[in-house]
Amino acid sequence: MRTARRSSRSTRSRSTSRQGRPGATACNVWTTEGFPANNDGAADEGLRKVGTTLKNGTIFRVIEFAPGLAARNHRTDSIDYIVVISGEIDMELDGSVVHLKAGDVMVQRGTIHNWVNRGTAPCVLAVILIDAKSVEVGGKVPERGRVMTDTTRTPSRLWKLMTPEQRHRAASALWGEDEATNDQMQAALLIAKKMKFRPKTVMGLDDERKARYLASVPDPPEDLAARLLVVYHLAVRRAR
Repeated sequence: MRTARRSSRSTRSRSTSRQGRPGATACNVWTTEGFPANNDGAADEGLRKVGTTLKNGTIFRVIEFAPGLAARNHRTDSIDYIVVISGEIDMELDGSVVHLKAGDVMVQRGTIHNWVNRGTAPCVLAVILIDAKSVEVGGKVPERGRVMTDTTRTPSRLWKLMTPEQRHRAASALWGEDEATNDQMQAALLIAKKMKFRPKTVMGLDDERKARYLASVPDPPEDLAARLLVVYHLAVRRAR
């Protein structure tokens, strides 16, 4: 994912995406530190090194959630303004589920939640995270929650549901990605193990043969399967 931005006080620039949990790709468009924000200077504040949130600051972030992304039950010490740009997504809360689709908006106020994409296409969100005081219950800050590992539609399970043609298209898209070198190496090692080749031999094959071999793998690791789902849907979107 790449996001272009323009500011009246700086030149046009591009930020690159970062991979979070399997199936989640995020791009920080802009950040500010301190209140009120300082509009002086021409630095590209989207390149600031930040975590999920920024203490005493804000983050404007675009996130893409692939189908079957890995579960993560969590909360943040922030108030989040969320706009669904495309696709559909579920937010699981304690005892309830909120379904969102393109055009919907949400205000998230520090509750424990988990994003779930049960569809077949990626969901893209624009999110503004503003530093906030931690939620307290009875004068105590509640636990942030634990990582959830039980999910009904993992990336690898969705991969198994794809047709041979869809798998081949996904594999071809992966080998054609200029910024997917780590994923390509992981795929090459997987093919080498399955076909009893040397990894160097696999990397020397033409993209069509590598795509055929990768498409035949029935159970890729979750992170690689998630990447394959993302590049597949991007390829379909570009072809429209």
